[in-house]
This record gives sequence, structure tokens and C-alpha cells, in this order.
Amino acid sequence: MRHCSIMIIFLMVGASLAGCTANEVVTGNNDGSTNTGSGGGGTTTNNNNTTTNNTGTNNTTNLTEECVVLLQIIETATQAPGNTSWTNNTYDSDCNLIKTTTDGRISGGIGGGGTPYSPDFWVLNFDLKGNIISSNFTSAENSQNPGYQQFSNTTYYYDVNDLLVSIKYQTTAVSVDGGTGEIYIDHYDPWYSNYSYDSSGREIMMINDYGSDPAGLRWHNTTYNQNGLIETYTADGNFEDANHNTTYYYDSNDVLIQIYSDNALQMGECYSNFTYDSGGLLTQIWAEYGWGDLITNTTYDADGRVSIETIAFDAPDYSMHYFNTRTHIWGEP
Repeated sequence: MRHCSIMIIFLMVGASLAGCTANEVVTGNNDGSTNTGSGGGGTTTNNNNTTTNNTGTNNTTNLTEECVVLLQIIETATQAPGNTSWTNNTYDSDCNLIKTTTDGRISGGIGGGGTPYSPDFWVLNFDLKGNIISSNFTSAENSQNPGYQQFSNTTYYYDVNDLLVSIKYQTTAVSVDGGTGEIYIDHYDPWYSNYSYDSSGREIMMINDYGSDPAGLRWHNTTYNQNGLIETYTADGNFEDANHNTTYYYDSNDVLIQIYSDNALQMGECYSNFTYDSGGLLTQIWAEYGWGDLITNTTYDADGRVSIETIAFDAPDYSMHYFNTRTHIWGEP
């Protein structure tokens, strides 16, 4: 289970680009990309329209008629040449997203030094409603422990209204004795995330049940304002260092302008500020931690689709710096 927790932390680091904190669920975006839900944003199940939720952006492209979809995201790390990942989306004949694969490696961000941490291969499978139904993860071999790899299988369960009610995580680790060459296989106990909703179908609670490891029991609660937008997200549990409270702030037009967390990524306060262009497209997220800044800039093509994202992290007091570029490739499947 602890190995699963480490993998989740890596996902949280990447997800902090969209705010101060992140849920522990990977979901499919409406544009065919994948993301981790930001700070209590809940799990989003999607169709084939591109809509950015809770940020004031409503950039909808009718993919059913045009059949223009996100084919690939290429992420490169300039400070660690050779660290590149390729995310490829597969669609059926009706332009429904059915599979996403991520291959390659990108640089370790918060860890700095260009140390790779990303999975060598990740597969997400979707149903025709846009719900993610399973994912499979295969890690790269650990350079510090040659022959060691993780294999994780995740299954997603929904109710009759397509609300995510439970996720099952199962991890297996394989290692090789450097002296004898003997192979060891460890099957870790499965653990679960269970979700509950209010009468409007909005997620209000998630509980992580690690079973044999009660110290890892965690839960979060989400509240909404009178307009139905996320207002607060509170994470609590036996792993006290990771507990935090997050508040969402909107302008008079219900556009998200700031997220504040009192313990982002277990490292203290964070303010994430959101900037938009005159057409309402999100152009920058600036996350200000006490120990460094994490800035994501986004540009769009002529049709309002995401073109380039740049992710810059700088913490000079800790000698941690990185700069990643994500290139989005659109076209017919």
C-alpha cells in the first residue's frame, strides 16, 4: 500500500499545476486529455465536448460534428534532455474516447535534478459515456534498485446515474535479488476510495480505506456555494501532515480567480491565482508557495483549443528548478 501512496503523491505534484491541492483520482477531460481533479473538484465524467469547468472558460467544440479531437500531448523537460512523455488518445468511429496511453518519462519536478519519476507506461480505458472504467500502470525500473518494478490495476465503479461510487486499487511489486537473481513478487492488499453525493449529484465526501493500514485512513469533504460552485475542500485523516483546508474564490461572474490552501502538498500555504484573456480563456495559473512558485501558461490555437502549456517551477532556496512544455496535437482520429 505504501508504494501506492508514493505513486499518488507524484500525481498530486503534477495536479498542483491546476491549483494548490489535488484529489487522488485520474479522470478523462472532455477534450480527450487526462488530468487529476483539482482540490475537491470531484470526479468529472465526460462526453465529447471541450469545456473547462469552474474557471469561467466555456470553450465548446462539437466534436461529434467536426470530429476534431486531441490526438496527442508531448511533454518535454528542457532541464533534463531526453525526458519526454507521449500521451496518445484512441477514439472509436463515432469519435468517442476509448483509451489513453502515456509512454515515456518526464523530469521529477518537486524533487528537482531532472530525476525521472513518471511511469513508463500508463493506460486509461473509457466507456462510451466518457467514464474512465479502468487504468493500468507499469513503472520504469528503479535506478536505485535495479530489477524493481510496480504494476498497478485500478477499477472504477458507477451507479445507475453514472456517478462514481468506488475505486479499487491493486498493486504488485516485482524485485530481483542482485546476488542470487531470485525474483520476489509482493501483492499488496487492495485499497478503496468511496464517494458520496448530495441530492444534486455533487460529490460531498470521499473516504480512502487502506484496510490493513489504518494509519493511512483519509477522507475529504466538499461544500458548495449558493450557485453550486465548489466553496471549500477539507482533507482530514490519520496522516496528519497531509491534512489541509482549501477555499475557492470567484468573481461576480462566478469565474474562479483564486484557490487558497493552508497545507498544499504538505508544504505550507499556497495561493493559486487564475488569469484569463478577454474571451474568457484561462491563460495562467500562478501558484505561490512559501518556498517557491509554480507557473503554468497556456496558449490556444485559432479555434480556441489548447496549443501549448509551459510549466515552470522555481525554488532558489532549495536549488529546485524545472521547465516543462506540453504540446497539444489536434486532428481527425
